[in-house]
Parts: sequence; C-alpha cells; structure tokens
Amino acid sequence: MTEKSTASKQLLEEATTDFQGLQVRTTALREETQTLDVELRQLRIDESKARDEKTKTESRMKALQQLVASHEGFRTDVRNVLKDAVFSSLLKGVFADGLEAHPGFEFALEGVMREFLENLFVDDAKQASHLVEKLKEKSLGRATFWAYDLLAKRTEARAKNSSSQVNRDTLLAAVPEAKPLVDVIRLQHEHSAQVLALFDHYYVVDSLGEALSAFEKTAELGVSFVTRQGDMVDRYGRVRGGSTSSLEGGILY
Repeated sequence: MTEKSTASKQLLEEATTDFQGLQVRTTALREETQTLDVELRQLRIDESKARDEKTKTESRMKALQQLVASHEGFRTDVRNVLKDAVFSSLLKGVFADGLEAHPGFEFALEGVMREFLENLFVDDAKQASHLVEKLKEKSLGRATFWAYDLLAKRTEARAKNSSSQVNRDTLLAAVPEAKPLVDVIRLQHEHSAQVLALFDHYYVVDSLGEALSAFEKTAELGVSFVTRQGDMVDRYGRVRGGSTSSLEGGILY
C-alpha cells in the first residue's frame, strides 16, 4: 500500500508539473496570439494605406500622361511644334515625357527642372539647327532642342574632366541630410543616364534654412540646394523661392 501510495504521489506530482507547464505554454501562446492579432491589424491598416496611396499615384500618373499627351501646360511655342506634323515626325520626345519624382519631391523636381521640361529631343545637332531655321521660316516661335550627339560629347567630356563632377562623398560628409536630386527622380528615356548625370550638382534638403546653411558649408563645390517646396539656393548663391501655387500650375504638378 505504501508503494502504491508513493507511486500515485509521484504520478500526481508529474501530472501537476505537466499541467503547470501546459498553463505556462498556454499563457505564452495566448500572449503570442494577442501580439500577432495586433500586428495583423496594423498590417491591414498599412495595406489599406498602401492601396490608397497606390490608387492616388496611379490616378496622378494617368492625369500626367493625359496632360503631356494633350500638350497642356506647355508654352504656345512648344505646343505649335508638337502639333505640327513635320516637326513632330522629327522629334524623339519631350523632356517631361517619362519624368517623375518620388512622392514628396514633386516641387523640388519642378523647381529645378522647370526650364528643361519643355525641351525637345532630336537625333543630332544638324537636325536641331534645321528645326530652328524652320521655326523662323514658319514663325512658330522658339524651342530648345537636346541633340543626342551633343549630349554624348558632353558626357564624354565630363568623364575626362573630373573637376566638372561633384564629389558626392565629400558633399554628404558636410551635409549628411542632403539627398542627391537624381536619387529621387526617374526618367524613362533611352538616354536617361546621360541626361540625369547633368543634374548631379543638385541636392534636396527640407527647408530654405537648411539650404542656406548647406551652401555656406559647400560653396566651393558649386552645388545648388533645392527644398521639397521648390525653394532654391543655386551654385551662384542666388536665393529663389516663394509660394508653391505657381509650381502647382506646372507641367509635373
């Protein structure tokens, strides 16, 4: 009877230990489930926000594509060129085509590249010269052309002359909060790398105060600083900016 009692007691202790272990495990699983529930709810919220952002972006892209397709926002001179069958057949595109900024950097892009957005691409300098003469003959106004052969020569010359290029590491060491403009924009074009390389001396910061401070630190590098609102301190030390309302009426925004 004593042996049975001892064995029963031992079994009870083991069962109690197992039960306590199960209780601990159950509590841990319950806490883990609660944590996963919280994470799942957050993921659903994030997914909903991402879906909304995607819808807004797609809507904006569609609007921009329609804007470019209809030539709205361009100067009358450029619209005349684009609408002329002879001229348009010789063009390889408009600078604004395929150009977009990462969310939050639209004003910075418009502020820097506004004067380039209506530029027209052609095969070579000879064709650019020919089109300029035709504009004069037809009194269609004025236009700016980017010739692929001149762009290639410019890129080659810059590669040989290191002094014409900005040392990114040096600049970011002095102004770590700055973002290279070329890192926050995309250009879908066969010569996009060559074109964007010409804007390697533009950097984005959050405010005009930061732009002024950055310029003082890096004046010798010949860099321009633009804010997310489109204000700028250019390489010459000129300060440009103001209301974003004029930028909102631009080609990209």
